[in-house]
Amino acid sequence: MARFILLSLLLVWKKHCSKICITEPECKKHCDDDRRCQSFTLNANNKKCFLVKSNYYLRSNSTTPEYLLSNYTNNINSLQFNQIAMSWINALTYCSSQGSSLVEITNLTVWDTAQQLLQNETGLEEGVWIGLERSIFGSDVPWQWISGTVLNDTEWWNSSFPVNKLNYHCGKIIWVNETKEFKLLDGRCHDELPFICQGVTETQ
Repeated sequence: MARFILLSLLLVWKKHCSKICITEPECKKHCDDDRRCQSFTLNANNKKCFLVKSNYYLRSNSTTPEYLLSNYTNNINSLQFNQIAMSWINALTYCSSQGSSLVEITNLTVWDTAQQLLQNETGLEEGVWIGLERSIFGSDVPWQWISGTVLNDTEWWNSSFPVNKLNYHCGKIIWVNETKEFKLLDGRCHDELPFICQGVTETQ
């Protein structure tokens, strides 16, 4: 299972630079060479480069630099709800095949937009997949977005989190009837749920 998830993620992030000690100019060049890339992140700890297609992507960790390319623009319509239920990894692969990725809710703008997108949808009792995950190794590892950003906004978690600290490794949005609001929750990665893709819009 771990090998399958790792392989699938590598297929999605084709431009992830695995070389150690990569420099900022090298990372930027990879982003410049990929027309889908809107920004890139160079991890200060492991010196690995991630290309980001999300036009809402904002680093909350100031120690990790982010670079926004000038030929892209924010578009509130870049979030797309997909009602066809899939497992988390299949949803991730599907979004990638469409030139996008599972949504990363890294700021309040994306959070509000995702909630608006789901407001009038039905059949979401079990939740909606987003680009949130944690490693299958260990029980106390941080939750992070698929680009590598650690989730710091703990107020978005539902009060019942975590449902299963040992076996649930994928994140979803759920509707909480008691409080009439959307929250984040952990889920089983093989469960088939609707999902939200997040793409980019390129300006002329």
